[in-house]
Amino acid sequence: MLIFEDQKQWREANPLKVFRTTKNLSQKEVTELLGVGQNVVGTWEKGRSTPTGENASKLIALGFDINLLIEWKKAKPLV
Repeated sequence: MLIFEDQKQWREANPLKVFRTTKNLSQKEVTELLGVGQNVVGTWEKGRSTPTGENASKLIALGFDINLLIEWKKAKPLV
């Protein structure tokens, strides 16, 4: 199980954010690729919600392992 020292470390380790930045994509570019609202990717990256259904399928098609995001969401930062 993953354990993080604080909330910031936990947020920065978000697999979707890591994937996006590794691919040199901005949040805006990902929203355009997925056809979602402007703030949606940000809420996923902050852990406020998780992509489901069609959005999860679109992320998988881009090469993202959605299971990494599920495991990350289960991890809790130490506070």
